[in-house]
Amino acid sequence: MAWNLSSPNWQELISTGQSLVPRLPLDEKAAGRAVNIFDKLRVPDVPGKPLLKDAAGDWFRDIVRVLDYAKHLRTIIECLNRDRDSGGTNDPPERTLRI
Repeated sequence: MAWNLSSPNWQELISTGQSLVPRLPLDEKAAGRAVNIFDKLRVPDVPGKPLLKDAAGDWFRDIVRVLDYAKHLRTIIECLNRDRDSGGTNDPPERTLRI
């Protein structure tokens, strides 16, 4: 099944603070797990290393919900750690995700 990811009314959605991610036929259990894991990740290069549940907007959780939890979780973690692996901080990379 092909998904239509277009948002023809994107201007209205942005002006009213709504997500640009359209409603999709997701596996709600997997989507919920993905958001749960995302919320427990920390932002490494921000003072205090806040949790993403506190630092990221709800619009980003909509994107995380669409990603297939089992196949793309590693990609999320790698993207979040990419900057610190390039020497952005003196802290050692945190590779362990405790759930």
